Amino acid sequence: MGAWGESQWLSLWQTPRERRSQLTDLPRPEAGRDLIAAQGGDPWVVAAAVERVGEQGTAQRLFVVGANSWLIDQVAGRTGVIDGRQVSLSPGNLELLDQVVAYLCGRDDLIAQSAAAASVAIVQPIDDAKLLRIRLAIIVGLPGLALAIGALIRLWRG
Repeated sequence: MGAWGESQWLSLWQTPRERRSQLTDLPRPEAGRDLIAAQGGDPWVVAAAVERVGEQGTAQRLFVVGANSWLIDQVAGRTGVIDGRQVSLSPGNLELLDQVVAYLCGRDDLIAQSAAAASVAIVQPIDDAKLLRIRLAIIVGLPGLALAIGALIRLWRG
């Protein structure tokens, strides 16, 4: 699996990424100190949402992320150059923040719909006449094309 809950992570975290390969004492899983998941065991919970009904009948919500640094600039604001463009390397962290705020505010209708996704429809609706032509081309056109090619091959070979 290659992953474990390391208890001595601070020195590795404070070392810049480009210098981590030079460290001589890289962390290794230690059974007495670290959380080591068994092969095929339960997955680790990284984030969890909880909801309960309060005394007045209103929903009380809580969202917990199992990392104290998931939203700091060093992680969420990290950028890099990919295909000649400057892009965020951890875009999911800020998306998660947006969705958590919507969840905690009771606006479930906004969850999983980011500002970028809401501004432009990815797939445009197809009008009925065009959809009918596409269906006919698939249902009648493709088998007809196969028959025509077969007939041409038969005529050519004799």
